[in-house]
Amino acid sequence: AKAALEDLAVEADRPVLEGEPAVVTQARKWVQETRQRELRAEILMRDQELLSHGPREDLLRAERDKAALDLEGIRERRRQLEERLNERRRVEAEQARSEAKAATLAAVGKHPLVQTLAEENARLTEELSRSTAALDRVDDEVAETQRRGKQIAEEFRSIRQRMEIAGLSQAMGQILLDRRQQLPDPAEFREAAKARERAIAETTLRQIGLDEERQRLRDVDGLVDELLADLPPAERDQGLQGEVREQLERRRELVEKTRNSESAYLRALGELDFAATELTTTVEGYDLFLAERLLWVRSSAPAGLDTLTDLPRALAWLLNPKGWVEVGRVLLHEARSSPLFWLWLLAVFLLLGKKVAIRRRLVGLAEELRRVRTDRFEYTVQALALTVLLALPLALLFAVIGWQLTGSVETTPFAKAVGSAALAVSFSFFTFRFFSLLCIKGGVADRHFKWSGAVLARIRREFGWALLLFVPTAFVTAVVYSYRDIAYTASLGRVALLVLMAGLTVFAARLAHPTLGVFQNLVREHPEGWLTRLQNLWYPLMVATPLALAGLTLAGYTYTAATLLDSLVQALWLVFGLVILHQSVVRWLMVTRRRLALQATLERRAARAAADQAADPQSLASLAVIEEEVDLASLDEQTRRLINAVIFVTALVGLWAIWSDVLPAFSKLEDITLWQYTGMVEGAETVIPFT
Repeated sequence: AKAALEDLAVEADRPVLEGEPAVVTQARKWVQETRQRELRAEILMRDQELLSHGPREDLLRAERDKAALDLEGIRERRRQLEERLNERRRVEAEQARSEAKAATLAAVGKHPLVQTLAEENARLTEELSRSTAALDRVDDEVAETQRRGKQIAEEFRSIRQRMEIAGLSQAMGQILLDRRQQLPDPAEFREAAKARERAIAETTLRQIGLDEERQRLRDVDGLVDELLADLPPAERDQGLQGEVREQLERRRELVEKTRNSESAYLRALGELDFAATELTTTVEGYDLFLAERLLWVRSSAPAGLDTLTDLPRALAWLLNPKGWVEVGRVLLHEARSSPLFWLWLLAVFLLLGKKVAIRRRLVGLAEELRRVRTDRFEYTVQALALTVLLALPLALLFAVIGWQLTGSVETTPFAKAVGSAALAVSFSFFTFRFFSLLCIKGGVADRHFKWSGAVLARIRREFGWALLLFVPTAFVTAVVYSYRDIAYTASLGRVALLVLMAGLTVFAARLAHPTLGVFQNLVREHPEGWLTRLQNLWYPLMVATPLALAGLTLAGYTYTAATLLDSLVQALWLVFGLVILHQSVVRWLMVTRRRLALQATLERRAARAAADQAADPQSLASLAVIEEEVDLASLDEQTRRLINAVIFVTALVGLWAIWSDVLPAFSKLEDITLWQYTGMVEGAETVIPFT
């Protein structure tokens, strides 16, 4: 309005056009004056609105708060009414159950038809009681889900406001980390949603059955005649007819009550599903918000003298006999009260006891591979399974101890931290053992995959020392971070994490060396391949990545380094797993090709022998004809390409799944301006940032 008023003032100062009639000039002047008065009035009105903006905002806020209180009051009133209605349903269900029991007892000694109807009514009352109890549970779940959703949404709003004010500080980073660790697991919501879907389907089916039963009971007299029609005439007296009618009328009443209870239960399930969906949406949004920011904020102070000075106290806490006595006490309690614990321990001891026999069988399978006639891909599958059994016992023991310590009702914070650490390292321990055993002499990689002896020796050597370093260090790291004491994580936890990263650097440097590591044969045999051409890129990158994570740890970005390290280790296991899958497929192709070649050779020999016996010139001439056969090499190459493509796609999907929790954090890069340039936006010249 002010800009328009200024434009009118400029227009009014313009000279009168030459030759313009005075009447037109006067009319234009009046129009300008009228428009100026209108704009001044509008500006005055806007100024008044600005002056009253604060009070009006306070009024709207007060009205909003009042509406929220009114809504809360309505919800409370509804909750009270539902509680009264549920209480009434419980009383009616209990009363119907008592009456059904009394009717069943009263029917003893009466006509079998009356007894059958009384028993059916008793079963229906049990169903009514079950439905009423289920309705009470669902109502409680709805209230609890709504409460949790409201609490998490309020917490989410509060965190956003605090971040807008304080920004991403170290203290805020610790708060965000604590909040994310306390968030519910979305997997639990998905399982609960599936259970609700099943409950809704079952309830709907029961409702359909009750509707059919109610329709059948509309004409009680007709149903009485129908039931009595199958009885002998001598049994159809007025007394029996009255008793049957009484039972059927009672059943009609029970069917109506049960149907109403099932309908209420179905509505409650719908409300629970809606509340759970809202809660899931809130949790996922909150988790995404935290994931986008946690990697960019310090979770602890940069490393300094405090890291070393606090280290003795952290070590004393870890080695304190009192904590380990607690661990032993919890395990002893589980051993006394959990038969499943003993079953798992029995499985571990059985595997340990059969270790020599399993290894002998593993090596013995390799003898069957020497001859084409006896070679089977099934032997490779058996060898892989035996290798898994050899690697499983101690990893399974770690997992069993972890399950017991984390799930026990007698657990303590230290025992729970030890249990969480045991669970965390169990898979890594199994993986290290599996790959080490895979490369033993006479094992799968040696006899089945035909890897070179130098590569196998390198893998056994590197995995041997890595197992002794990584598993204990990872266990200590997991114990410290699961206990969640800032002083311990900033000292012992940081040092253990640095040891892990230093060890991973040495492990990657020795294992992946282009000329001395596991790729030496590939580099030597394919000097023009991509692996050889890019060795100056991928090898330094593999070695430098753990060092970069160590730098982040020293700088205080401990959570960032630990998260990226975990993703890198998972990606490493994925690569090893895909290598085994690829080699297994190659082994299958090789066995298939050898068997086809053997079969073709035997068929040619049989045909030649038959021709020699017949001594027929035409038969001998026909042997000179070159038969069109399947091109095994071409078929093998096409299959290899297909398998490589499938494994490549599997690798992409696996890597996306591993890094999916980290990827949202990279969206923050869009907030970083690299440079700016000038461009036209909606007709106006604007400075546009390039992010």
